[in-house]
Amino acid sequence: MEYRYCEDRNWEDFSSGRVLRGVHGAPNFPVRLGCELYRRALSHCERKQGIRLYDCCCGGGYLLTVLGLLNQETISQIYASDIDEGVLETAEKNLSLLSRKGMEARKQELLQLSTLYGKPSHALAVESAERLSSLLTKEIPCTVFAADAGSPLEPEDEIDILITDVPYGELTEWGGQKEEAQTAQTGMEQDGLYRLIRNLTECLGEKTLFVIVTDKGQKLPTEGLKILEKGNVGKRRFYIFRKNAA
Repeated sequence: MEYRYCEDRNWEDFSSGRVLRGVHGAPNFPVRLGCELYRRALSHCERKQGIRLYDCCCGGGYLLTVLGLLNQETISQIYASDIDEGVLETAEKNLSLLSRKGMEARKQELLQLSTLYGKPSHALAVESAERLSSLLTKEIPCTVFAADAGSPLEPEDEIDILITDVPYGELTEWGGQKEEAQTAQTGMEQDGLYRLIRNLTECLGEKTLFVIVTDKGQKLPTEGLKILEKGNVGKRRFYIFRKNAA
């Protein structure tokens, strides 16, 4: 894939476990790729500022926090949800970095660690926190909540861009309802990706831009969708689409 909107540079300040927190066993989304896909979706939006951004499989909130730090001029509100309530505390901590209070609290935490243990990694983290802090030109309100990605959504505001890196597995691995997997009559119905797309397109408006990232083994159900862009990046496949107008 050719990058059109996001430059190639050193992204080490965004490394998981440095300033942003990671979730054990959950890979973090590549910074440059996430930013590129967000900006590609933005190019298809009618509005270029005041974007309400949502990740329905947010995990520890890493992708949303990165996008918030790098695209503050265009984002007005962030929503984050996941069915695994155990990761939402991490998501809240990461997304707090989009506020001056949260960033300052994280800097003080890292300073204390550096003072107590004197490890080079802590000193580097403090330096990264200073640089990330300098990116803050405004604060982005964030709403974090528990939800099954295949169920009706809670945000009452219209979503402009939904971006998510979906789990790479079948329905039971998504943490969804096992009963649906047991009673489904077709292989398609058993697919968590099918259930996700079905419910998202039912719940969100026709103007919502969807950015869905899968692995190459997953097949996106495209019926009723208008595909704007798609492509492969390494082991990942991405789709940018909106639902067809009724």
